[in-house]
Amino acid sequence: SSTAFIFWGLSVQHLALLKRKLQFTEASIISVASYFLGTLASIIGAMMGMGYWSLVLRDIVSALFVFILTWIFCKWRPGLPGQSSEVNKLVKFGLNSVGFYIVNYFSNYMDKAIIGKKFGSEPLGFYSRAYYIAVTPSSFMSQSLFHVAVSTLSKLREDQKKFQAYYHNALSLISFVGMPFSALIIILNKELVYILLGKKWAPTAGLFAILGISAGLYIIYQTNGWLHVSLGRSDRWFKWGILSAVVLVSGFLIGMLISIKAIAWAYTISIVILTIHSILYAGKPISISFSLLAKAISKNTLAAIISGLVFWQIKYHFLDTISLIPRVIISFAIFTTIYLLILALFHRGIKPIYEYFLQIKSGLLGK
Repeated sequence: SSTAFIFWGLSVQHLALLKRKLQFTEASIISVASYFLGTLASIIGAMMGMGYWSLVLRDIVSALFVFILTWIFCKWRPGLPGQSSEVNKLVKFGLNSVGFYIVNYFSNYMDKAIIGKKFGSEPLGFYSRAYYIAVTPSSFMSQSLFHVAVSTLSKLREDQKKFQAYYHNALSLISFVGMPFSALIIILNKELVYILLGKKWAPTAGLFAILGISAGLYIIYQTNGWLHVSLGRSDRWFKWGILSAVVLVSGFLIGMLISIKAIAWAYTISIVILTIHSILYAGKPISISFSLLAKAISKNTLAAIISGLVFWQIKYHFLDTISLIPRVIISFAIFTTIYLLILALFHRGIKPIYEYFLQIKSGLLGK
């Protein structure tokens, strides 16, 4: 993992420059390609009997290809120091971005380090797998949307009303997808673990359910980066990274005194607390308010919670005796139907839901 950190360190400045120049297509290619190649390397490593080292291989290969691709797409090369106002701005922006990524990297891996040190390799394996299948889909979605959103918001930052409207619509669409995703993986935690990992990973299910609570919120939480970068305030992004790291690591250290599940709860509770504050802090320069956030996500969040409670009763009484794969398919269909019906009641019609699907069809935040 320390090798991966070196590659990330050699890539961050180039990534920052690509984003500064609004080269988001290239940045998206780097993100998707490195993720795919790292995952592929991990699968191959596991098939070759590398065990938990396949997880380390995934991180190293992903970081390596980020390094290679960023240096291919970004033609800037380090040289002797020079004086230029434009260069100084770019370097300052890049350094603050580097600072954020470094702090974020360590805080995101601190829970695994603590578990490995305190509880050993087997519990670490269970936690890592739970974290991976709960958080990675949300992380991948947020990374994929990052470049499109920042590109659009950067063009709108001189028009506060249009900026706020776009961000509101983006949050609403993300919560439409993310919140029911959270509810569903909480309820189907055992079934999904059995399908994705196998029954020998059964201890992962409880951790998966706890971490799943934060899965939908995590996508929303990540949008604070959209605001910082599009407004050119990587200095505020770095400061937030330090604060969030303190909150996360403090939670992990407290959880360590209790159990692995307590560490999972510490992560989830931290994300819940940080999400609202991160958006209000990041959006302060352009007057993003709590009311904007609440209006964007409240109906979708409440609909997901109610749908989850209703569906949980249906599953408990009628579906738990069905074989695994059909149970998951039927569960998805029933839960989705309940969720959409409740949303239609909240909106007093299906027009907003229809517009969500149109946006998804057109490429989520592309328009």
